[in-house]
Amino acid sequence: DAAYLDGQPNFPFIRNEASTDKVKRKALSEIIHPYVREKAIELIGGSKEDSLIVLDVPLIVDSQISELCQEVILVEADTKTREMRLKEEGKDVVALLMINDGYPINKTRKQASFVVNNDGKLGELYSELESIYQKIRRR
Repeated sequence: DAAYLDGQPNFPFIRNEASTDKVKRKALSEIIHPYVREKAIELIGGSKEDSLIVLDVPLIVDSQISELCQEVILVEADTKTREMRLKEEGKDVVALLMINDGYPINKTRKQASFVVNNDGKLGELYSELESIYQKIRRR
């Protein structure tokens, strides 16, 4: 099966299939979302009660992990910025942007406690995230 290469997931093949076929993307989501939620529950359950836990989960709303969180921070960038960064990283820009087109960003934005624009420089992002971190710690 082309989905595996030397016994490991063939991510370029899977990414291509998910980007071009909505039925396959939905099937993949039905596998990934419960797995991601299970791993988040394990992480949260294994932490100290007063811990600040950061989950970097693009699927946080769809996989129903946001229900487990006190705060949700959405970090977003416009398509042009994401495309440029993907190219710089040598990623399959077309496939990844097609997959992202199916992501319910408006739904996530509505559930987010904070929305951070990531079109600028890395230092600006870190500064904004530090400010949010301080706000959360004061609560």
